[in-house]
Amino acid sequence: MGIDKIREAVLSDAKKEAKNIIDIAIKNSNVLFEKKRNEIDEEYERLYNMRIQEISDEFSRKLIQFKGATNKKVLEKRNILIDKIIKRAREKVLDMPQDRYMDLMARLIEKIAFNTAGIIQVHRDEKVIFERIIERLNKERDENNKLTLDDKNFLTDKGGFIFIAEDYEVNQTLELLLNDIKKEMLPVIAKELFKDITEK
Repeated sequence: MGIDKIREAVLSDAKKEAKNIIDIAIKNSNVLFEKKRNEIDEEYERLYNMRIQEISDEFSRKLIQFKGATNKKVLEKRNILIDKIIKRAREKVLDMPQDRYMDLMARLIEKIAFNTAGIIQVHRDEKVIFERIIERLNKERDENNKLTLDDKNFLTDKGGFIFIAEDYEVNQTLELLLNDIKKEMLPVIAKELFKDITEK
């Protein structure tokens, strides 16, 4: 075999080997490229989902903060409103015509005292009014069940009374009665105020 034939044989084998190497390299490169692309896609998906979750969490946090601030303002306005209502109710009771006020207090005393003897404490300015009420109620009572006005110990605020029996004491001052009404009003008003908020 001549030199030329050997050279051609070597070059032919080299070309075939080179082609095989290139084909394998291209195949491996394609596999690596696909793998890397999948890794990049997965990482992007992970980062995207993480960011979406962060945005969702941030939105939820700000929404909760907003609702909290809104609820606080509503509560403050509710309390101001109720205080105004209670104040107006107190003024209305104290501004009642005397006969109506006496009838109201007489009914409360009868309900609390029933047929029990006891002492009634009132505000100094209402002493005369309650003297008349007690005089009227005592006409219907037995001698052992009479009511007595405490003319030494007086309440600090006008409106209502405290009934003191031998075994128990009942506070029926206007302040306490209105506070009880206020407590009853709070959940009812709160339910109405927050109905739209809680339903969303």
